This record gives sequence, C-alpha cells and structure tokens, in this order.
Amino acid sequence: IWFTDTTMNAIYRMPAVGAVAQVVVTDVASPTLLLVDALGRYLFVARSDTNTVMRLELMGGDGGSIGAAMPFVGGFSRVSGLAQDECGNVYVADEIVDRIWRVPILAGDAVRVVTDVRGPRSLMFGVGDPFGPRELYALSAMDGTLRAANLVARGVPLAVPTR
Repeated sequence: IWFTDTTMNAIYRMPAVGAVAQVVVTDVASPTLLLVDALGRYLFVARSDTNTVMRLELMGGDGGSIGAAMPFVGGFSRVSGLAQDECGNVYVADEIVDRIWRVPILAGDAVRVVTDVRGPRSLMFGVGDPFGPRELYALSAMDGTLRAANLVARGVPLAVPTR
C-alpha cells in the first residue's frame, strides 16, 4: 500500500498488512495522487503545487528503494486522477478544464482523449465482466455521477509504448 502525506511532503509504503509504514520519498513537494505502474517499474506522483506528474523509478523488485524523481508531464490546471491502461499508458484527469489526457509511460506529449466528463476525478479502468479493460471510468465532480468512456468506441487508438 502506497500513500502520501502532503504536509510532510512524504510518500509512504506499507509492504504488508499490519506492517509498519516506511517513508520512501521525502523530496517531492505536495504529493497528492499516486499510481504504481502495473509492472512495478515506476511510481507516478501528482503534485498539487505545480500541477505536474513526476515519475520515480522503483528499484530492487519490491519497490523498497526509489530512484530519483523525474518530471513526467505537466501543464495541467488541477490533476485529479491517475490511471494506467493495458498498454502501459498513463491517463491524467484535469478537473478544471474537463479533460482526460493519455501520456506514454516513457513520457512524451499528452494526447487529449476524453472531454465530456465535467470535473473528472478518480480514474480507473474496468476489470472483469462487464467492465472491460478499455472502459475508462471517471467520477464527475460536477454532478456526482460515474462516467464510462469506451476508448475504442471513441476511436482512440491504443498507443503501445516502444521499449
């Protein structure tokens, strides 16, 4: 379990149920949201002070040690959600401008993929029937509803990152 403390500018990791939480990062200001890459290679951290997303490399296989924080993507009004698709792309919800962006995991230009969710928050891809992996779910902060966006039906191509 990973969690943040925005007052202390710290990121914690609890390796097992009942274990003591360990401080693993103390040099990222205003961490608000976290996303651990599905393959366990990276930790993505949304920062509320700059409205950017940082990428930290997880080392040692168990996430017990962290590499340096690197800028990943920025230019948002308010980062309010992070998710990852089956190809490894990172999705960033920008609540103020009502947009959800796709960014290749190895960084690059953000591509706007969803613009019809008012105040998108809490992104998550579906898992298991009837919630398929290409359905991106977002909570609408404006009307309190859960919205689904089928990215394939919208014509959003799956972007497989080059490795």
